[in-house]
Amino acid sequence: MKTFYKLKDKLHFLTHFPYEETYRDQLEYGLISKNYRTERVIAFVMMFMQIFMILVFTLRPGNIFYSRRRLRYVITYALLLIGILVFLPIHKRSKVNWRIHTKVCTAFSILLSLWIVSISYLDSIGGVSIIVYCSILPIMATFIVIPSHILSLLFIFTCILTDCMVLSTTYGKENTFSILINSIFICLFSIIYAYRIYYTSLLNAYDKIIIEQKNNQLETVNKELDMLSMTDALTALGNRRYLEEVVKSPLEKYGVHMGSLTVLILDIDNFKQYNDRYGHLQGDVCLQAVASFLTSFMIFMLFDTEVRSLYLL
Repeated sequence: MKTFYKLKDKLHFLTHFPYEETYRDQLEYGLISKNYRTERVIAFVMMFMQIFMILVFTLRPGNIFYSRRRLRYVITYALLLIGILVFLPIHKRSKVNWRIHTKVCTAFSILLSLWIVSISYLDSIGGVSIIVYCSILPIMATFIVIPSHILSLLFIFTCILTDCMVLSTTYGKENTFSILINSIFICLFSIIYAYRIYYTSLLNAYDKIIIEQKNNQLETVNKELDMLSMTDALTALGNRRYLEEVVKSPLEKYGVHMGSLTVLILDIDNFKQYNDRYGHLQGDVCLQAVASFLTSFMIFMLFDTEVRSLYLL
């Protein structure tokens, strides 16, 4: 029973998003941004490859309509070319929406899988091994950014369909063992590679987000601590350190270029007697009241001169 639950947890991990849903949009968008250019480069390379192969089969001596196999090749290349031409503009618009991007890339992956099956079948009719299958499947695992369990199911489907089509040919019947071994191995290798790349990319993007959050939190805390070190705890006015860093340093650096500067020094009459008579707590209340009044008064009266702070020395 424990083994069953462990297997269930493992399958759940492999088929579901492994991090908090609050980070999903950021992580998925990060993966898309990272691989967007690569996906388009691969699509353009495949597009030009289809055009080149169509020209090769069309311009070869003899009419393509007199060879059913050549005609099938041209049709297969043309269909993938049309699919790529449809895929590219939709893919460009899906850059800002990872859900649409996943659907678009999944649809393109299905088309590419069917293309692999068709080319592998036509190659086997001519006595050629499943070279296209063995080369394109790992490329799909490397460069197509969709959830790994979807890509894995697609690889398994491609493997089964390719084997069924190829083994129905004369070449396939003569090389059954090698075709099965190679196709299954490449399928498993591509699945493992797809999972490794997808989850490694997610982990890197997740670590980057967490590090940025920690840095932002640390920066905020440092600013708060820095402000506390320059603020009087009782009156919330700037203290001597605030005066030296905010006023003295710029004044020494820029001098007369800062414009006019006014310094006002105030003293509370008979404050010691008030403090002795009513106690330190009431003395603190008195200081807070005076500071609050002076702050509001100075901001109101000296608004034009941009005086916004008082300094407690």
